[in-house]
Amino acid sequence: MVNGGGAPLTAEELLSARPFWNVEVTAPSDEVKNEAMSLMGNSVALEFATLIYKNWISLGKPLKGNPKLKEFQKNAIILCDRLIYEYSVRLWAGSADSRLARDLINSHERFKVVDIASWKDVIDSFAAGNNAKVDKGIIYHYYCLKKIRPSFDGDGANAKYEIDHIYAQAQFNNVTTIDTMLMESLGNKSLLPKLDNISKGSKTLKELRSQDWLYGEVKRLTGINEEDIDKYSDIVNISDLIDYRVSDYKKVFEQDRITLFNSSNL
Repeated sequence: MVNGGGAPLTAEELLSARPFWNVEVTAPSDEVKNEAMSLMGNSVALEFATLIYKNWISLGKPLKGNPKLKEFQKNAIILCDRLIYEYSVRLWAGSADSRLARDLINSHERFKVVDIASWKDVIDSFAAGNNAKVDKGIIYHYYCLKKIRPSFDGDGANAKYEIDHIYAQAQFNNVTTIDTMLMESLGNKSLLPKLDNISKGSKTLKELRSQDWLYGEVKRLTGINEEDIDKYSDIVNISDLIDYRVSDYKKVFEQDRITLFNSSNL
């Protein structure tokens, strides 16, 4: 595929993915990178590449200056969103070959927007700690929709960002009145930085205050304000934290996601 200038189209350009989370599409040998597609396997990535290429052909191979290019870019984002949703609800657990063959025949159906009610159902399921093994795609999708990118300043230049728990497992070991399923709640997970000698680990939020850069990044990425740090350092408040962050997930998917679909600057 090509971009508006005739050069190979990168995944970042194709999906308007500004956060640059730098996760590979499929195998380590691939040069094209995309923050969400890598987390769902080769079959999903193959479907995306195949269907969006077919769509580009059907639109007349639009390049820069062609009004059809905007439609193509919008379709790419809608398809990516749909594939992340389908993977999250385990629709890709069966035969990928037969699914791709069927989707090629009905490819026009693949560019329909997933309704917000369906997304909210998935978010609620993940909020309860269900399906923890397939929640990575939605987490990266959330950060991309919010246009939050890793820090490249100071320690961020060498940091690796990974999905980590806000309340660590060690904190759950010290209580018996809190459902351990909540450790895997979507609201208890965040992309967080990690360096050789700097990481959140099992520390509480307030224990990070002595590490200025890390502390700032944790607040920025979790969306927790300074005035709430002490509150959310105590695991008894985990339900409040989950409600707070899951509410933001729903707002982002209902507002920012649709704004992206309708943007005139794709």
